[in-house]
Amino acid sequence: AGYLPTAAKFAYFGSWLGPGGPLNVTQFEGSQFSVWRIEDGNAIPGGTGNIAFDSAEGGLGGGAAVRAFEGVASRRVRDSEFEGVPLYGEDVLELDFSDLTEPGSYFVQIDGVGRSWSFVIGQEALGLSFYNSARGLYHQRCGTNLTAPYTAWARDDVHATYRGGQPPQDEDYKDHTADGWGFSDESGAFVQLSWFEVVRLRATNEALPQVSGGWHDAADFDRRDFHFLVVANLVNAFLLFPDHFSEGQLQIPNSGDGVPDILIEAMWGVDVWRRAQEADGRVATWIEADSHPHEKDTAQDQQPYFLGLATRQSTLHYAAHAALLARGYQRAGADTSPGSTVATLLESAQRAFAFGARRDADARVGFNLTLDDGRNISWREPAQPAPEYLLHAALQLWLATNNTYYREFLESSELEAAMQRIVNNANWQPGPLLNILVSVAAADPLTLPAGWHAAANAKILEQADLYVERQLADAYRKVWYDTDHGYFKLGAWGNNGFLHIRWLVAAYGLHG
Repeated sequence: AGYLPTAAKFAYFGSWLGPGGPLNVTQFEGSQFSVWRIEDGNAIPGGTGNIAFDSAEGGLGGGAAVRAFEGVASRRVRDSEFEGVPLYGEDVLELDFSDLTEPGSYFVQIDGVGRSWSFVIGQEALGLSFYNSARGLYHQRCGTNLTAPYTAWARDDVHATYRGGQPPQDEDYKDHTADGWGFSDESGAFVQLSWFEVVRLRATNEALPQVSGGWHDAADFDRRDFHFLVVANLVNAFLLFPDHFSEGQLQIPNSGDGVPDILIEAMWGVDVWRRAQEADGRVATWIEADSHPHEKDTAQDQQPYFLGLATRQSTLHYAAHAALLARGYQRAGADTSPGSTVATLLESAQRAFAFGARRDADARVGFNLTLDDGRNISWREPAQPAPEYLLHAALQLWLATNNTYYREFLESSELEAAMQRIVNNANWQPGPLLNILVSVAAADPLTLPAGWHAAANAKILEQADLYVERQLADAYRKVWYDTDHGYFKLGAWGNNGFLHIRWLVAAYGLHG
């Protein structure tokens, strides 16, 4: 990875030695550091500003280098604490070389300490990070064999999907009896169940060979509604920066029709659920086994996986992202004629919306279940889906189709109130809320209800400024909550910090 030429550029020096405590780096506070540019050839002009270096170990590379920048190491803010425990356990020095803007390959060196890994300054610096991340998605694909020439790590995938019936979202397993939904026994009391137990009890032998695709989740092989976040990130990145993405960029199978690879990868996270869509439009969004995998090799894992229950909320969640992806294809100039990918996505999304927007009692799904101990229990979905899901689906379909039917939903008092809640409370974003704001902020304000465009842009800028400020209080400038925030410890899920960087990406894409 590396740095864009005009971006701020910081390196950090610190280490935690376990029982030995922090490495004593304070002795180097005020010391000079150098940034060396790596030259292609072994012969370079003589002088004290040039060095030859040799490092056969660790992939650091050898050759010749010329000193390109000198600076002074300064002390970062003292390590913060959470509940009396230091976050990093380190003293941290910061090395600021923001004034170095010439493209090239570099490393940082401090006399008496050593040198860093090599890095790049240039427009391609972030491209490598994007490539590696997106290639990670390709290698997590389910329902397909990975082969040369697309990877050097070929593997098969034998996962099969069967009809199941577990509720499709984490929230469905919490106590909502006070609101008249969720799991309850015959007396109406809440019953705590794990989803693995519900998968086992609701499993059938009905094979669904058409339902395949998606990305394996972490070290598991399930596919979940959380993965729509990946779809939204990919498509929104393209919509905000369309000139940065192209076909053939990620070395993945592509149809050759000019659609950028970033959208082809996003399709992998949507089409699995389109394949699961039922005749009345409903869509389940969780494929799960009855336990964590017994076998870690996808070519050997014979454990069956089960498609969950389709609710109105899961169906609306799908509809929003199918329509968003269709918008990405439209922006890329893809074919929109009947039978095309765009037409197929929109037809599916509209059928999903028609089911998810139903308010009649017959549309409310649920089931009864007998537990191993003989107790009879039931599960019911909420009386109505969360309005934010209806808003997201109606918004994306309005922007994709220009059909005023969906615009009329946005004008309703229910969705106006939902938009106000999003603007006022969009601080924690595992779901669709930031995606709604980005789509609203990027749209023509004349196509939206009054005030939405300005409110969305103001919120994005406000949150971006907040996270820039919070960086200053963290030794490593991490984009995350303050230690006194109730959500701070959720950073233990390592990818969560990247969720908040989306505020900065959105602000940059919309406002520069």
